[in-house]
Amino acid sequence: MSKRGPCREAVLEAGVLELGFFEFASGKKGNNKLEIDHLFTPENSLRLKIIMHHLARITMRFEPDVLIGIPRGGEKLAEELVKQPELRGTSTAYLQKIDSDLGSKSYDYKTEEDGYLIVGSSNIVIVEDVFNNFTSSRGVLEVPEVLERTRALVAIWDRGNHPSRPGVPVPYEALVTEFIPSNLNEYDELYGYGVKQKQ
Repeated sequence: MSKRGPCREAVLEAGVLELGFFEFASGKKGNNKLEIDHLFTPENSLRLKIIMHHLARITMRFEPDVLIGIPRGGEKLAEELVKQPELRGTSTAYLQKIDSDLGSKSYDYKTEEDGYLIVGSSNIVIVEDVFNNFTSSRGVLEVPEVLERTRALVAIWDRGNHPSRPGVPVPYEALVTEFIPSNLNEYDELYGYGVKQKQ
């Protein structure tokens, strides 16, 4: 999708761009993050509906039989996606985070049943809330049996689209592809959408 459009505006107007002091999965620090949880509030129900409609259209192109939502934000999105008419009948498998070194993420099946669901699948789509350096995505792709069954990664926003970003071995697509630097200044257009983090 393009830089401008209904999904970008829906995300930004929902107040998901938080300003404060944050550490990303990669270990880098910044003064902003996209907190997709803000979409799941009553006042943002229409915005969430718009976003889920478009995310379902992207996801269904890969004909998934199983969605894996990357904990936490991706899990919520995967649970919403399987409620969409285009993806009814698609299962959701869950993973859990394992302690890992800074700059990397490790995951495993949350339950034995999740492992069976993944092993029995043929078309997995991994759902993440925001792509940055693919730290979480690469961790999920290292879970046994996941990489060879994964058709794509999908997300709401790809904020890390820059030449030095490490790649991933599967296709990926986001509703909005727009680089957001780790540190925004007050003159950046996006800064105006930012909401100060509650202490």
